[in-house]
Amino acid sequence: IRETQGSVNNPVGELGCFSITHTPYEGVLFPDTLKLSDIEQGGRTGDCYFLSVLCAILALPDGEKLIRQQMIEKDGQIHVLFFRHEQPEWVVIEKSLPKSTGLLSGGPVWVRFLEKAYVVFNGGNYKVLDSGDSRKVLRAFLGDTAMAIATSIQSRKPLAELYQSSIEG
Repeated sequence: IRETQGSVNNPVGELGCFSITHTPYEGVLFPDTLKLSDIEQGGRTGDCYFLSVLCAILALPDGEKLIRQQMIEKDGQIHVLFFRHEQPEWVVIEKSLPKSTGLLSGGPVWVRFLEKAYVVFNGGNYKVLDSGDSRKVLRAFLGDTAMAIATSIQSRKPLAELYQSSIEG
């Protein structure tokens, strides 16, 4: 298993003519329950492609468990498991968030830390969130075999029931 670490511990970027800086985060990484309604796009990002994949994973029967297993806190850092060419790769980021509001999603910190780790996984510049391909994100989260996710449980539920469960969490 490869680990991405070192000089790319915090992504870089600019907002207007100012460099993006980070503030340490002292709170807990996850709430008691992860909800689809927690995932919302920030004001300045174009990362709906990323957030839609996150919603799809969370909607899977073991989606919450998967997310909690692939993002852990250790020694004041956040470790996130991604896949590159079907090979697992842990990305290690500081437990800090950008000072600029709207750069990441407007949801809870676990979503923002996943966004930040994805930026590091893709070179370390926040511009990667401007636009992207949801298929690439899905492969990064689940490996190249992600194209064959079974959704049989969801497909047997009526649409109204799926919608209601997404609202209620």
